[in-house]
Amino acid sequence: ERSAPTLSTKAPAEESIELELKCSLRELQEGATRRVLVNRTRIAPSGASYQESKPVTIPVRAGWVSGMRVTFKGEGNHGSLEKQPGDLIITVRESLQSDNDPEAAEGQAAN
Repeated sequence: ERSAPTLSTKAPAEESIELELKCSLRELQEGATRRVLVNRTRIAPSGASYQESKPVTIPVRAGWVSGMRVTFKGEGNHGSLEKQPGDLIITVRESLQSDNDPEAAEGQAAN
């Protein structure tokens, strides 16, 4: 007699992608919408893996603090049919640069 699969028999997940998102003090206090470009591995319908760059929108909410981690389940690498897709983990960091500095607005990272 066979029993239904349980969560404990779920395939292991790929490694997570971890990125840092630098936000100004104003963005952390008032909230903002930021975009990052995530480079990740995915699986095509044919079963072959390929590299993809995916823009991800991060809704920075008022009151977030430096060090806060936001997890997007299943948005990381997925290079094997035997494993579940990994997660995308964004760590918020307060930028010490002024709000007018263009480098403070960059949220791009590659992994």
